[in-house]
Amino acid sequence: MPERQVSLQELESDLDSYIHAVENGATLVVIRDGSQVPRIIPETDSAERTRAALRASLTIDWSGRRLKSGRPSMGLRDCGSASDIIISECR
Repeated sequence: MPERQVSLQELESDLDSYIHAVENGATLVVIRDGSQVPRIIPETDSAERTRAALRASLTIDWSGRRLKSGRPSMGLRDCGSASDIIISECR
């Protein structure tokens, strides 16, 4: 959903309907004295939007499925795994 700009006075006078709009996916930009004050976004939308942006920029490539536990797929040459080195340093 696109961003909607709303004045602080409008937001205060009809807060309930604006909260419902945000719950339904809208992003609100609150304007006071001609300047943007806060941006109100849906709680769950931010994580989803971040993942989508990372996928779109080819920064990540992940199906969203849970990763399998087990041996590390990569280790350090002749040193074991990175976690083994960290554990030995802590002792």
